[in-house]
Amino acid sequence: MIIPPPIENLVRGLVLLFLQQKTIDQAIIEGCEAGMPEELLDSLPGMVFQATAAAGAVHIGERTMSQVLKVMVKRGAPKENAECLIKFALDVIGELETEVGSDNPVPTSDRKWFECAGLLEGTEKGTG
Repeated sequence: MIIPPPIENLVRGLVLLFLQQKTIDQAIIEGCEAGMPEELLDSLPGMVFQATAAAGAVHIGERTMSQVLKVMVKRGAPKENAECLIKFALDVIGELETEVGSDNPVPTSDRKWFECAGLLEGTEKGTG
């Protein structure tokens, strides 16, 4: 599975939201208030948050990709989709670590998760 560009920004925004320690409920509320499709909000935030949590475990060496994939598939996620989302989240985590360092907090943003265009664009660390 390849994440299509319009969805990629949504996924990136949700990964950052998770890393900012926000909740799925907050993502859904923001999306509802903006008039996003209910069918998208019923699944996307939960899938991305689960994949980002798994990516975090892989990133810090607590679990292997194989281990987290096995858990996600057991919970009902299609393997190819889960693997794609975990890899995407790992990429975002790596980019963020390169930009702000591993010991610094995740930058906050005034933008909503679905307005995410770039990694740090619109954050207190970014330029826009």
